[in-house]
Amino acid sequence: MKASIGLFVFLCVQVFSTEVPEFVKDQDLIDCFHKLKFDKSVWKMFDEHYIIKNPDEDGIKLLDCALHVHGRNFFDEDEKLIKTHALKRIKEKIEEKGKESKDDVFEAIHEACKHTHGDTVVLKSVNFHNCITEEIMKL
Repeated sequence: MKASIGLFVFLCVQVFSTEVPEFVKDQDLIDCFHKLKFDKSVWKMFDEHYIIKNPDEDGIKLLDCALHVHGRNFFDEDEKLIKTHALKRIKEKIEEKGKESKDDVFEAIHEACKHTHGDTVVLKSVNFHNCITEEIMKL
């Protein structure tokens, strides 16, 4: 009986620990994933470098949720990039990658990515995210 309970607990841990891929470090994104009760297939929109590729309807909802947590939206009501939010996110992403963070690097990445486009604020944010991710990969 004890062995059965132990096996059950082990299997539950294995199932629940695989819902969120290891490369996803963004706690707001993880919290939204659980809040919205998405299937783990929603993560297919990310490639191995954390670039967002062709988000489907659920992917858009997940990203929209994460953008509105803790004032993380990169764009104001006029859909203009908020520089302070952008620089903060660039710094976070550089630190996630274990790269050296310097103000001139943040500014250079911001300059390279500040003119991202998209039909909605979420898609503009996706393109901004992808741009800064690609720029950080070049470091």
